[in-house]
Amino acid sequence: MRAISFSVKLVSDAEPGTGFGGELVNDLIPRDEIGRPVLPASHIKGLMRAALVEMCEARGWSRELIVRVFGKPEHVAVDEYSAFTLTSAAAMQYDCQQQFVVRTAVGEAGIASVNSLRTTECVSSETEFSGCLYISSEENSVEDLACRLSLLSIRAVGGGRNRGSGACFVTIQSETQGPGTLLRKLDREMRTWKPSRDAAPSKPISRLVGKATVLKLVFRASTPICCPEIPDRSNVISTGFTIPASAVQGAMLTYINQQDPALATALFEHSQFRAWPLQPCGKPNHTGSEPQPCSSIRVSLTHQASKYSIAKDYGPDDFHERALVADTTDDRPRGAPLKASDGVLLRYPDGSVKLWRASDMPHVITSHGVHEEAFTERKRNLFTVDAMAPMVWQGLVVVPEDAIRDIQRILGSLPQIAIGKSRTVRGLGTISIDSVLGVPEEWKTPEHLPTLFVVQSPIPIPDTSQSVEEQLRSMADSWGIGVEVEKVWASSGILFGWNRLRNGLQQAQRVILPGSVIAFKKRIEDQVVFDFLTSAKFMQENRQRGYGAISVHPGKATSLLEFKSEPLSIQAAPNQYADAIKLVLQIARMQVLPSVSQIRSIKDRLDLSGVNVALDYLQNQTTGRTARIWADWDHCKTKIRDLISKFPVESSSKALDVLADLVLAARGQMDS
Repeated sequence: MRAISFSVKLVSDAEPGTGFGGELVNDLIPRDEIGRPVLPASHIKGLMRAALVEMCEARGWSRELIVRVFGKPEHVAVDEYSAFTLTSAAAMQYDCQQQFVVRTAVGEAGIASVNSLRTTECVSSETEFSGCLYISSEENSVEDLACRLSLLSIRAVGGGRNRGSGACFVTIQSETQGPGTLLRKLDREMRTWKPSRDAAPSKPISRLVGKATVLKLVFRASTPICCPEIPDRSNVISTGFTIPASAVQGAMLTYINQQDPALATALFEHSQFRAWPLQPCGKPNHTGSEPQPCSSIRVSLTHQASKYSIAKDYGPDDFHERALVADTTDDRPRGAPLKASDGVLLRYPDGSVKLWRASDMPHVITSHGVHEEAFTERKRNLFTVDAMAPMVWQGLVVVPEDAIRDIQRILGSLPQIAIGKSRTVRGLGTISIDSVLGVPEEWKTPEHLPTLFVVQSPIPIPDTSQSVEEQLRSMADSWGIGVEVEKVWASSGILFGWNRLRNGLQQAQRVILPGSVIAFKKRIEDQVVFDFLTSAKFMQENRQRGYGAISVHPGKATSLLEFKSEPLSIQAAPNQYADAIKLVLQIARMQVLPSVSQIRSIKDRLDLSGVNVALDYLQNQTTGRTARIWADWDHCKTKIRDLISKFPVESSSKALDVLADLVLAARGQMDS
């Protein structure tokens, strides 16, 4: 996979709308999580597709090229995936100008149509955007040439392109070939091109053996990520804050399969292969003194926090854990009721535990229209996507010992991987894989506390007359850990699943939901927990769907995790004209000022002959003229000299015009 940086420079104002607006503005500019205007990756991909479709029709190329480059959701073969992934292009200038355009539609009678007035936010000309394209095909292959050519063929972005809006030039860093050269090379290749359906070459691999080993995965997202918890078929797609275990397994196996299908198959079928969900643990751009947490556990149903406390005032007394301490009304902090909060519990190296509430995690909400390709029914759809902002996630994977080296070699060599929904335009990031020596922090019970198991991914249960608590307790008793169960807290629900490779939607399943708790009467040794959770017998029935992941409760939270907004550390360019006007206002407040003609005389010399001539004229006015004229300049000569010498000619010239107008207005009032 090759990373290619590209830039989009506007040569006319662009209207890259989001589909969202308000009472005054109908369509706003899309922005990223730190407020920069962006060209969404889905929009750029759509323009690339439109350009390639047009070339295929004009040159008579096989439309199979479009499928090979952009993929096709209806296909299930691995080689039908998109040949590239793409990031949104963010504005390179943090202070780039934005403005509003107001227009109306004109009817057949030549007058404005009723209710057609629209106000749109737009990005001004000369703004430059930067993004990255990751191409998985070999360099100079048909797919690679088509990717680069379709990107360079974009000539306008945003809405209103047929009215001249969004005209642009696209450049690729280190690209020495222009669109014409790429087109000729691709045209030659397409004359003899035959799509290959051969599987990726693989080496024979013996049956995986060795003891179960734990790997820690840390995923640092560079684009928003969307992992829906419900396979909703509507046009509103909402994400969960965790990356499900099934998505983790699917991403690993997909990338391994591209290089070594035999290893991917053996790993998928091995009884010890099991993944835990990736839980959020921080922002990737967070550079404060606070250390990264050593574990991130989805909060339990029994963990509570004070309902009405202000975030910055939360302390140890504002949290409660029912599985450790019985409920009492006397324990309510400052008399406020306690409330369960969804989120994660982060344990740090010093043993402290913080609660990061789901409501405090940053989201990115976008809306975009989709124009289907020609090989399907033509229609337009507006989709709204609620995705998590780029953050850091971490989790665990259990694999056979002799597969570790190949997994680290394959996944560690990828500059980017994609996880979640719409992986060609979102969910991109880097992944690090490290072997865990001993028991991972996620499975360690804090000292002097009984062990609490917290369900991290759904556990399937049969539909019986038993309550969900009875089923969970019966399940825990059958594990034979050797420690008696004290109590359980559980909630159940109906979940659907979907699998691109196996007939789409899967059968509905009644499950115990994440956050359910199993409390044991005493502490279980960490090694016993490790042996149990890595056992080939634990949760075997549905492990391939990512079900049954369990971790250990890290203890009651002592504070909230609160990421303060990080102001952009970008020095804005100084506004010379504004500073010149401020100086002019100071001059205008003086009691004695030169005449309007005197001010315009010095401005004319500044415009025609430059700063030195203007300064010489000012000096002559104060030393070589009569006492009356000298007196007019005496109070303001220093500030006038500063205005001419310290500012660009354009700014100081305009400022002198303003000063002349102010003097004229003031003297007109005195005359009246």
